[in-house]
This record gives sequence, structure tokens and C-alpha cells, in this order.
Amino acid sequence: MTPAGAKDLVYANVVLVNGTIILYFKAKEAKKQEWIEWPKSLIQYGSPGDGNVDFLMWTIFESTRQKVSLMIMPFLKKNSKIRIVGHGVGGVYGVFMALEIQKQTQVQKDIAVFTFGSPRMGDRLFAKYVNRQIKKVYRITYHDDYVPQFPTTVDMKGYWHHDTEYWIAPQCECDSIELFECHGNWVGNQQYGYSNESKDCNQLIPNLFGDKELTHYGPYFGLMMSM
Repeated sequence: MTPAGAKDLVYANVVLVNGTIILYFKAKEAKKQEWIEWPKSLIQYGSPGDGNVDFLMWTIFESTRQKVSLMIMPFLKKNSKIRIVGHGVGGVYGVFMALEIQKQTQVQKDIAVFTFGSPRMGDRLFAKYVNRQIKKVYRITYHDDYVPQFPTTVDMKGYWHHDTEYWIAPQCECDSIELFECHGNWVGNQQYGYSNESKDCNQLIPNLFGDKELTHYGPYFGLMMSM
């Protein structure tokens, strides 16, 4: 996964449904070994104090930002309700795009972001910035999806997730789905990688090793995310 091939790594589509703009992001996914070897590097996002984001993720998003902006802007002129959806790294691009829309539009928009199995995308300051700027952001994780636990973090200055996590727990014998709302403490805990994530949800599952490639695709609410 390199910036040179960025144009082949991001898929975005926008549709209008009953006055609601739906923007969907999908990305070419890294394999587990690629996540383990991910070149962890953070760069400043926006103004000082807004935090830092992953260099590679931001570089790939930057390569497609203008094209996606041109695609969605005609819809924004007449509609204010926006729902952004992304799976895996596509969820990262969805969050970035939500922030960009807020910067580009003067009229307040009703924006909600739904990410599925999204990796960490920035540091603690950026995670807090996301929660300040986007009031409706839902970070949905599958019970044994390993991707949300990457890139790994080793200290308070490393990678953090924004709130709020909604964890799909293992299904019971009746095929029902248990969905838990999970909050971190923003203080950090060495035992759990200094992350703000709840130790009782996705962070509870030791996914970092073993053959778990397919679990990243769900099912999420009964649907498999395409590979």
C-alpha cells in the first residue's frame, strides 16, 4: 500500500436518498502482516493543537480529496443532511471527508459518520479533535476483527481511537446480535497499549496474531463487507 498507487486504493460513491446525502468510502485493504509492519509516522493535521494523523493514510486521502469534493459539492448546495459510511481504511477517509466538508461549507450541516472495522488514524489530540468537530461519529467494530487494533501504539503519544465504539459481540445460539456502547477513559492504560479504548470490547480480543484475515469483513449486522 503506497501513495504512488493511491488512485487505485480508494473507492468513493455518493447518492441522494430522500434528501439525505450518502457518501460511501471503500479502500484496498492491507493484509495482517502489512498492518504489523505498518510504517508508523504521524504528521500535523490542520492547526497546532488539532493533533497528528497517520502520514500514509493522509497522503492517500489527499490524492483523492479534490475529486471527491467535486463529486459531492453539487449535492451540498441543496441538502444539509449527510451520512458518511466507510469500511476499514475507508472509514478513515470518511472521517477525513467529514472534517473537510465542515471546513468547506459555511452553512451548518447535519453530519453523521459510521465506520466499520476502521483502524486507528491519529494521535490522542486528533481523536479528541474528531469528537469535538463531529458530534455524530459511530465507530463500529466486529467481535474479532483485528484491524481496529492497528496501527499499534506503545505510548501516550502514539495512535488513539476517537469515541464512541459500538462493539458487535459474539452471537448467541439464537443468532441474535449484541451491540455494546463502549467508552474509553482518555487517560491511557499501559496494559492496553495506552489507548482510550474500553478493555471490555474489541480491545478485549487478542487479534494481533493468527489466521483472522476474513473476520475483518464481518458479518456486520448480517452483511459481509466485500473484499
